[in-house]
Amino acid sequence: MDDVVQLDWWYDDLRVNDDTFSDYVVMQSTGLHDKNGVEIFEGDIVNVDRTFRNPMTGSGTLTLNKNFEVVFINGMFTRDGTSMGLSKDLKCLTVVGDVYQNPELLEDV
Repeated sequence: MDDVVQLDWWYDDLRVNDDTFSDYVVMQSTGLHDKNGVEIFEGDIVNVDRTFRNPMTGSGTLTLNKNFEVVFINGMFTRDGTSMGLSKDLKCLTVVGDVYQNPELLEDV
């Protein structure tokens, strides 16, 4: 991996150092890291593996083991399909890929 010294947009192209790219995706960091210390970006696919008390009965447990896309909604980064922020799940969240390099993971979302 190279260090980025200079980053410019030139019309519709992106220039990084001395290279020019016409096909690119700029990914926004959430500023958060998963349970393994991997930085989480918007567009990442994360797996949430969590066990919690059944909210309907107050007893017993439910297990959630599912992939979600990281999205930016209402001023916060969250799992697609929920209004809760990511920080609640950081201890049970693992980055498994992203929507750009691993589109097959979208089948599980």
